[in-house]
Amino acid sequence: MKRFIALIIVAVLSNAPHVRSQSVNGTVEGIVLRAGTSEPIGAAQITLRNLAPTVPGGAVPPELSATSNPEGRFRIENVPPGSYLAEARREGYFGLFFGRITQADVIEITVTPRPQSLSFSMFPGGAISGTILDPNGQPAAGVSVSLLRLVYGDGGKVLLVTEQEVATKARGDYRISGISPGNYYLRAKRRVTPTPASPENSEFLAYFPGTTDAARAEAVSVASGQESFPPDIKLQTIPTVRLSGNIVNSWTSVPPGDSPATASNLALRTSFFVVPRDPSAPRDISPAPLQNVARDPSNGQFEIRGVAKGTYNLFARIQIDSTHSFDTGRTPIDVVESDLKGVTLMVYPPTDLNGRVVIDRDASTLLPKIMEAYMNLWSVDGLDGGRVAQVDSNGNFTLPGVTDGRYRLTSPTSRAVSACLSDIRQGGRSIMDDGIITVDGGKADPIQLNIDAVCGGVKGTIVDLDGLPTSAFVVLVPDVARRRNPVLYKRTESNAGGTFTLLGIPPGRYKLFAWKTSPDGAEQTPEFLSKFDSGGQTIIVGPGSSSEVHLQVIP
Repeated sequence: MKRFIALIIVAVLSNAPHVRSQSVNGTVEGIVLRAGTSEPIGAAQITLRNLAPTVPGGAVPPELSATSNPEGRFRIENVPPGSYLAEARREGYFGLFFGRITQADVIEITVTPRPQSLSFSMFPGGAISGTILDPNGQPAAGVSVSLLRLVYGDGGKVLLVTEQEVATKARGDYRISGISPGNYYLRAKRRVTPTPASPENSEFLAYFPGTTDAARAEAVSVASGQESFPPDIKLQTIPTVRLSGNIVNSWTSVPPGDSPATASNLALRTSFFVVPRDPSAPRDISPAPLQNVARDPSNGQFEIRGVAKGTYNLFARIQIDSTHSFDTGRTPIDVVESDLKGVTLMVYPPTDLNGRVVIDRDASTLLPKIMEAYMNLWSVDGLDGGRVAQVDSNGNFTLPGVTDGRYRLTSPTSRAVSACLSDIRQGGRSIMDDGIITVDGGKADPIQLNIDAVCGGVKGTIVDLDGLPTSAFVVLVPDVARRRNPVLYKRTESNAGGTFTLLGIPPGRYKLFAWKTSPDGAEQTPEFLSKFDSGGQTIIVGPGSSSEVHLQVIP
């Protein structure tokens, strides 16, 4: 079940002008209502958390809480002066904050003998009910039904995130409740895992309204307090093939505490992943591993089953010990109608990726701010890179234990908002166009990040269709030739007066857009951006420049 958390910053202030060094405790009370109505919501948990890390004496301040009664009212007494975070929780209820599913409000109150009031506005989630049929049109029991949400990741990749998952009952029926309002995708799936004794894989799959292609799936709309009844979904048999070949051990060193790795134990301890090579193809954010079912893995042989037609990167993850695993090999594969044999998968030990930050000017001011920021390395190929580094006083950094693959690195300028990343270099050449860092054959050429203190900025006002200032998502998109590099995109939100500011922009040509609603990262997808190209405003950003724009929001 999803939970709603409403957040309100409450400043409880003392107002005792005739008493020195003496605080007056106060009372916070209020009501929880269903949004847009006067209907009360009972059984909501209200919690006040003191934002001060400690109270006099060094103790952690306790939480204060209450539960709303059937009339939706709550009361918390004896509240010490201070700033608080107020949370309202109720199973299956949600709210809105800046267009997102949550709620926040900011209230400053002065404690007086008369209690001060807060008000939470919440709305109930929805539900989806339906039936899954087998390929023969009969009700299918025990089928996994997943509620999926579409998000945008690195470079505009479309990721399917599982929100909830249930199994169909005896009559093939399912029900998913407590869903926050929005658009979702339904996937029904049943797989019979192959074994040496039962070598053939059986997989049945369908996305609503009945396709096996995730790109052709249609969304189901869920409204607040309503139940959706999509038509029956009929499972389809997915033709799959086998992949087989050999793991080639090219390790030149042995991980600490591990015995020398032989081909046989590498094969036994290896899990396999197939990840679509097409960055625009919808995919699960956490791909499921495919196990090695080769009858005799003693010579490094592997066989994996259940792979559908497509173009992929094949990854191997080697289990080194009971708590750690490494992605140590990858190779591109093209799967057609027949089994793919003779695949050679070379595995390498992890390596350290070393780098250096070069500041073009004003290094004495910028370097301390750069040193405060963390840089994160993540995988472009679909599996988590999960490496973090900080810059030292000489501008150097190291990302440890990086395995073969393609990666991107977050910019270290988050604490220096007026500075920008002007170039990324690896092996002596610029990779700024796409920002992709490569580790190949267990080797990683060092990288260099060039930081410039003199960058551009954009400020302006966003107006609605009537010409009135409005809040909106403001997105700066680089010129077509540089749209493969996510670090060149900028995003902010205009305030209620319509004003916004973007700083730390590398010189170049851009387009500025304003959307009333826009999923994070959607602007990096060509299919999404092409629908709104005429609604953007072209701007040229120069070193130290500050452009001012007046832009109409895209509804």
